[in-house]
Amino acid sequence: MEKDLDLQFQKDFENCVETIDITKSNEGQAIDTVFEYETAYGNADSEKLAEAVNEKFDVNFSVEDVEMIREVAQKEMSMDIEVDFSKDMNLEDIKELLKDDLDKLLDNSHSHDNSLSL
Repeated sequence: MEKDLDLQFQKDFENCVETIDITKSNEGQAIDTVFEYETAYGNADSEKLAEAVNEKFDVNFSVEDVEMIREVAQKEMSMDIEVDFSKDMNLEDIKELLKDDLDKLLDNSHSHDNSLSL
């Protein structure tokens, strides 16, 4: 059964690779592939996905990197953040998107502070 799951993962992964912009850098292609996989399937094993993009695009993404990209993809799908997919993104861009989102959340929580001060 595990072998069938691995074959399905490989098929799904290759389907995602076929949809991305090959004019982008290896890192940009790897990020786009993780985005596409998360959007299309959403159930990836981050370790397996990291191994696959590292091998396919000659990058060195950690499991944490992949999970960070998946988090941005989930936030983009729920329209919490906006992602410019025409940009050749790198991991710093992903970190910046998450930081901006966190800053926005913190700003909103402070502006809605209804506590009473005596």
